[in-house]
Amino acid sequence: TDTFQTTGIRGLIKEMTLEELKALDCGEGEKIPTLNELIGIAKGKIGLQVEIKVRGMEKQLVSILKEEDLIESSIISCFLHNKLLKIQKLEPKLKLGALIPYLPEAQMNWENRKRIIKNAVNKNFFAIHPEYQQIDQRYIEF
Repeated sequence: TDTFQTTGIRGLIKEMTLEELKALDCGEGEKIPTLNELIGIAKGKIGLQVEIKVRGMEKQLVSILKEEDLIESSIISCFLHNKLLKIQKLEPKLKLGALIPYLPEAQMNWENRKRIIKNAVNKNFFAIHPEYQQIDQRYIEF
């Protein structure tokens, strides 16, 4: 993920140190929080929606959420649905949300969209998060 949209500075998060990320200004002096900082702000007030963007962090994420007693109030989402299945095995009580990427118009036909919904349901995902362009009346009613 590139930091440009949030900070106006080009940089890939995976290539930056925590110190470099902490130096970025997200607007009005706001800084990028770590997961633990975010938990400190949100715990007991709102649920968490955590998107996995880094490979291989499933165990660490589940461990933190268990330690903080946030399993019941969190949703984990990812474009890589196999990552969600790994998390499901580590902690079946966690709610999972399948992120659905924007598809070219040729791939956004109704049959493909139905297949994506059925796939998420068959994997017992809690939610699907499609791009808004994919949603129409049929999608909602299906």
